[in-house]
Amino acid sequence: MKLQFEHITHQLGDTKFHYNVEITSSITGVFGPSGSGKTTLMNILCGIEKPQAGRLTFNDTVFWDIERKIAVPANKRKIGVVFQEHYLFPHKTVKANLCYSRPYTRGKQEMISFDQVVELLEIRPLLGKKPAQLSGGERQRVAIGRTLLSQPDLLLMDEPFSNLDRNKRKQIISSLLKINNQFGVPLLIISHDLEDILKLTRSLLIINNGEVLASGEHPNLGDFESAPSLVNPRRFLNIFELYHLEFSEEEELHEFSLTRGTEPLLKTSSKWFKKGMKKDNKVRFCIYPENIALNNQRIKYTSVQNQVKGRVKHIRHTDKSCFVTVDCGIELVAEITRVSLKKLDIQAGATIYCMIKARAIEVLHIYSTKQVS
Repeated sequence: MKLQFEHITHQLGDTKFHYNVEITSSITGVFGPSGSGKTTLMNILCGIEKPQAGRLTFNDTVFWDIERKIAVPANKRKIGVVFQEHYLFPHKTVKANLCYSRPYTRGKQEMISFDQVVELLEIRPLLGKKPAQLSGGERQRVAIGRTLLSQPDLLLMDEPFSNLDRNKRKQIISSLLKINNQFGVPLLIISHDLEDILKLTRSLLIINNGEVLASGEHPNLGDFESAPSLVNPRRFLNIFELYHLEFSEEEELHEFSLTRGTEPLLKTSSKWFKKGMKKDNKVRFCIYPENIALNNQRIKYTSVQNQVKGRVKHIRHTDKSCFVTVDCGIELVAEITRVSLKKLDIQAGATIYCMIKARAIEVLHIYSTKQVS
């Protein structure tokens, strides 16, 4: 995917907006406080707002070009939008809501079928219910399913985590990852919930006062030093994906490797893991920086299950803490005190062990080897 805002400028009242950025990641988070310009960017992309200058392209299609007088209408852009309010028809069943997109897709090749959507989003038991009978997370999944059935080339989510509890947020994150993985539909997630954005995607766009302050891969903390008031290191997470290797009967922990068939890199367990989990299933994990301790050597007798060897790549100092980036095959960022940094004499290039308790590892999503058909 390639989405490009080329010096797009727009004005609403006294507020001016300027977007000049290229987005290439298959899942990108758009973060900023209320009133920062996230919604205006979304409206320009969808064709709701018409900017005064600039050029907007998606893959090989020009959506908007002032100089060439190109203006593709909103209904021709093939962008599926899931709004914060969901906008489900209250008098229709879930099945009828899902099928509402079908009259508008006649003549189009159906890449995503009704049954695929129902199975992927796990909403078959809901088909006969009305929206009022659903929870917030269920309504969100139905709204996503209805939008997918319009066969979009890009799925745009507006505040998908609002008014949802922790478990329902986790379900939505897993659903969106399934969509991207199984159907190859790129996602643009607009939200002021930074933590949930980071759990969903590695690419981040930061907007404030109508401008793009920073963009890039969010594990690289240096990419966002231009937006310190909005994004500080404590709000970053370690997000990575590993392949399931095997289950250790002795330790009652699942073992994971960086690539298939290697030694275990990490051990953990989770209620998300089903009995008989396949060897090559891939799992998306999250570890908070404060849950990683560092040591100069491997400890022989300890209850800490994971001692991952790596090399110090970067050290970032803040007022109270230090954030140490360690290359272990995957990049891990650990938060330690200045005192610990000095005592351990941690320097760039040094060999270090990342100490991680099994319970400190959060499972976000399991990529099954079974494809939706």
